[in-house]
Amino acid sequence: MKYANTDALLREVAHLYEHAQRKTAACCDNTTHTQCLVLTAMGRSLPMTPQQLADTLGFEKSWMSRVIERLVSEGLIVRSPNTADGRSVLLSLTSAGQERLDALNITLNSHADRVMSHIPPRERDSVRHALTLLRDALRAEETPELLPVGRRHTIQLGEDL
Repeated sequence: MKYANTDALLREVAHLYEHAQRKTAACCDNTTHTQCLVLTAMGRSLPMTPQQLADTLGFEKSWMSRVIERLVSEGLIVRSPNTADGRSVLLSLTSAGQERLDALNITLNSHADRVMSHIPPRERDSVRHALTLLRDALRAEETPELLPVGRRHTIQLGEDL
């Protein structure tokens, strides 16, 4: 299929990749998509408050509280007192949470490698370069912390915790 412009192509690539990554992640100890997002965000920036986590992911704090509670009950994250602000807590990955994140990263990276293996070897460096440019452009466009509340992700009833 040829595309007259890049908008439809970019949307299709993003959709296909996200769908494939969700299916792949679900095979990793039945980790939900939301749990993957939380574990990955926490693996990049530890420790963090629930509000920082919600802001990073672009989720409402009330939704984030339910996700955090589930991860705490599964022993993947732990709450500890925030010495800088006694009104909040800090969230950290437990050793089980770090193990789940490590397994998830291995699984998702293997999937990305499999996808890249379908691209002719002589084209792979060009694809990596284009992906780097696209990532940088998306980062420059907006960051979740700066999104107005009305533009944050909204979770529909029935979506995974």
